[in-house]
Amino acid sequence: MKISLLISTYDQPVSLAKVLRGVGRQTRQPDEIFIADDGSGDETRALIEQWRREARTPVHISGNPTTAFERSFC
Repeated sequence: MKISLLISTYDQPVSLAKVLRGVGRQTRQPDEIFIADDGSGDETRALIEQWRREARTPVHISGNPTTAFERSFC
């Protein structure tokens, strides 16, 4: 069974960091992670890029402002 994790974020680096730490602690890692960043203007994008470099799982990022959520999840 393939597990895909979908995360949507916008200017929430603290909350996103908690989510990503929780993902890292799971005994069964997802096969892929999709993160939709809806144009964050803070350090959210840097956090996503750092996670992408360090993750054991493929991380796909959608970052088009105002459309990231719609294109990724609808």
